[in-house]
Amino acid sequence: MLLEDTKLRANALCEDIPLVWRKEQVLNSLLKDEKILPEIYESLHQEFDATLNKLKASTQDVIAEIDKQIAECNEKFKKLHSAKTHLEIESEIGEINEGSYKKSLEIILDGLKNVITEKNDLEALRTRLSSLLLGEEPAKTVEPVESVEPVAAETALSKEATTESPPSEPSITVRLK
Repeated sequence: MLLEDTKLRANALCEDIPLVWRKEQVLNSLLKDEKILPEIYESLHQEFDATLNKLKASTQDVIAEIDKQIAECNEKFKKLHSAKTHLEIESEIGEINEGSYKKSLEIILDGLKNVITEKNDLEALRTRLSSLLLGEEPAKTVEPVESVEPVAAETALSKEATTESPPSEPSITVRLK
């Protein structure tokens, strides 16, 4: 799955970049304490810089991929919300029976919940990687976003659907007749 590949690459970068920083710090300390020759320091320093530059370039590539996946989540959210709206219309005019309505609504709401969770995960990855590029050390691994439950009023979902991106937490209530 593309998302899993992106997560693996992001986690590897989140481990590799701080490791290179730590090596650089130890190298500087060794030079300061006169435990290594300046020539050795210079050689290793250049090697670490080159490695760090490659890792930062890879980080930019992963961030670009994450941005594409976030855009896909936004599109999926809009399509699912549109499907929900059409389902509600069909139900209100009596074109769909109650059992089909309930099952269809459940499927759509599960899809919305999954898209929101996926987008939250992607945004967390993007934040961690952006922090790396700014020189901040991230936590060791990407923490999964807690399970998201539909909880607020249906009107809140309608308001969220008009924004550019899906909400960070779902706000869906199933109204059964």
